Amino acid sequence: MPTVIKEAKSIEELDNVMNLRYQVLNQLGRPVHSVYQNTKKVSDHFDVYDNTINIIAYDDGAPVGAVR
Repeated sequence: MPTVIKEAKSIEELDNVMNLRYQVLNQLGRPVHSVYQNTKKVSDHFDVYDNTINIIAYDDGAPVGAVR
């Protein structure tokens, strides 16, 4: 399956975006608030704006990158 880059719109795609954020912060050794430790997903106030767009990349069906 090829690499797919698309706007994250579905709940699953947005969950993947937030989980990738958590993974990156965790791998970089950045402090992650305990709220995010439980869910393994990171979101912030920018995620609720109407004009926010999240882009996600999948490689062989697995989420590999995201940008807002």
